Amino acid sequence: MDEVSDPAISVLAEGFLNLFDLCFLYLPIKIYGNADVQKLAIYNENKNKSYFIAGFADAESCFSVFIVKNPGLNSGWSVQLAFVINLHIKDLELLKQIQLFFGVGTINIKKTKDSVIYSVQSIKDLTNVIIPFFDKYPLITKKRADYLLFKKVVDLINKKEHLTPEGLNKIVSIRCSMNNGPTSLPLLREPSL
Repeated sequence: MDEVSDPAISVLAEGFLNLFDLCFLYLPIKIYGNADVQKLAIYNENKNKSYFIAGFADAESCFSVFIVKNPGLNSGWSVQLAFVINLHIKDLELLKQIQLFFGVGTINIKKTKDSVIYSVQSIKDLTNVIIPFFDKYPLITKKRADYLLFKKVVDLINKKEHLTPEGLNKIVSIRCSMNNGPTSLPLLREPSL
């Protein structure tokens, strides 16, 4: 069978190849051998995952601050923080992938509600993993405002200001501005057993 030569297809093919070549001009590394190609593939895959997770978190996550009664502390209150993604049980594998990506946090299955919750509550993990991630891959919806307030609370806790009445009042004030104000979640709550 003879090849059919269509000038329009030739122009499209040539344009595509030029565009393809142009895309490679802007890559951050020069490609010399197979190892470089593998490094580039891993870099792009991780970068794509990062953008996916940031976008997914923008839609499905919550940054929470709870002030909990704790008679064992001088102030009588403790501050608990959490980055949370709550999904239907059918999405358990997705949350496992997110947990694997971050390398921190826990997954809890709530069988009575058919839901699964990924959460990061450790101040160390929030400070060293979650906050740097969302600083590098910023949220773009209204949730960004909650994230920035959450980040302020993490900073206050890292400076131990939550142990003073003034610092605790700052945190209560910040919490009142988060997640549609104090009515969306209890501001002060009894510890769960």
